[in-house]
Amino acid sequence: MLLADLEALQQSIESHTPADTVLAQPSQLRDLAGLMNAMKEKEKEAHKLMRRFVRRVGGRFKPGPMKREERVVAKAAEDYGRNCLRVLDVVRASGVFNSISDFSVAVVALTRESCELKAIRMKDRVTYPLANGYRDVLVNFLMEGCDLILELQ
Repeated sequence: MLLADLEALQQSIESHTPADTVLAQPSQLRDLAGLMNAMKEKEKEAHKLMRRFVRRVGGRFKPGPMKREERVVAKAAEDYGRNCLRVLDVVRASGVFNSISDFSVAVVALTRESCELKAIRMKDRVTYPLANGYRDVLVNFLMEGCDLILELQ
């Protein structure tokens, strides 16, 4: 059931965000300073939104620290041709679930139009685990009323 739910989430995302879309933070942020300032301004609000979602679907919420500037620069250099606006996990958090069925509830909730987290990208490392066997799902989403892209793991 979880694998089918993950596939449905991926299809939901692809229905409004084509797979070849290059995702980036809003261009009006212009640079690293603009990105970091915007993220600092929205971090508490974003964590509040993610906390509400995770708790509503039966999980335990773990806020992540905001990615430090040095790491944003390094990630941009390693993965995105030095474009820091392509780094999508500056503000992040985790939802922890006690069972596969609880996790499935969260995945299904993300497919609903009424969901407060508008999923725009997913990295499914449950179906496709890392070489060391680690499994999780990373979901990038837009926060309502804001164009910033955030991450829930």
